[in-house]
Amino acid sequence: MKDIMPRHREPARVAMESGFAHSMSRHTALFYRRSRKTLVVTFDNMKCRDRPGPAFPWGYGFLAKQNHSHLGIVMRRRNDWFRHGDLTRFFDKLKADGFFDGFENVVFYGSSMGGYGALAYVSAAPNARVVVFSPQTSLDPEQAPFETRYRTSFARGDWSGSYVDGAHEARTAREVTLFYDPYEPADREHVARLQNAGVNLNLMKIPFGGHDTMRRLIIRGLQSDICGAALEGRLSPDDFALRLRRARGVQAVSRTTLTRAIEKGHPQLVLATLLKLEKSRPGWKFPKIKRDAQDAINRTNPSQFLQGAP
Repeated sequence: MKDIMPRHREPARVAMESGFAHSMSRHTALFYRRSRKTLVVTFDNMKCRDRPGPAFPWGYGFLAKQNHSHLGIVMRRRNDWFRHGDLTRFFDKLKADGFFDGFENVVFYGSSMGGYGALAYVSAAPNARVVVFSPQTSLDPEQAPFETRYRTSFARGDWSGSYVDGAHEARTAREVTLFYDPYEPADREHVARLQNAGVNLNLMKIPFGGHDTMRRLIIRGLQSDICGAALEGRLSPDDFALRLRRARGVQAVSRTTLTRAIEKGHPQLVLATLLKLEKSRPGWKFPKIKRDAQDAINRTNPSQFLQGAP
């Protein structure tokens, strides 16, 4: 336990009661054995490093309630997008030892940077499923020149060797369920890379949800149900869209979404949506959003008006 960071010692102690804790130079792997039916492999995201200790792996509480076995990859000191030789060798050994074969279902799971980890390392368990929120497929400027948000993070990692390109590695997955905002340019481009690579994608769109798409589910009170269904492979895009429409607080979420759509430069889409809402939700009134959308159109092209807008 001496080589494990203080914030991870209690999570490591709990892991060793049924599984193991494996410390590496930049990461620690914590395995919680609960069931042979489903193993979920998670990767921390950027926000995890700033959580106070004891710092359990991303998704720990939810996966414990689901009684899924859990292998969590946590960061020791800095975000390097899981690009280090110790970690790639660790997954090579798991594969060679048949670790993943001991479970009926294996799912790789993560968000943003953790989503990259899930896509990149899933090839260690061919035919596993992946569930990811707003992931990156690569930070390499040659592979993903559109990805300019994490240039300093790219410099921290070793982008050679195995498990590098998430779009390439995810081709081994049985299915990739991916939640994203189609109006977030870089996230949309990462989805395109996966599509071009021939990955079997199950796309869940959260328009104008921004990069933190999981938070949109939390606000709606849908995180447990949606994530549970996705991890079990029983979530379709139509089912997801229906659950979003029926979610609690949908009016408040719609207000936030429409406001974000204006900020993103889509005021005409907002006015068209308001026109539809006038018929389907006559009790919903968004006069300020309507004015802001029309003002945005007028500033862009003063002669352009949307006829028949509500």
